Amino acid sequence: MPRFFFDLIFDQYVVLDPGGMLFEHATSAAAAADEMARHLVVSRPELRNSGGWIRVRDEPQK
Repeated sequence: MPRFFFDLIFDQYVVLDPGGMLFEHATSAAAAADEMARHLVVSRPELRNSGGWIRVRDEPQK
């Protein structure tokens, strides 16, 4: 099963996901990223209009 990593891109900062999560399909990983974004909008209101986003990648950062 492939491992997907979810990085937070905010302003000029990139917060790398060190562990990732296992998903059978890329569409499931994309749905998880959407859910993370929805959660962040509620829990971190300062991110709401920042233009930040979550990048999904399927390989560890080197």
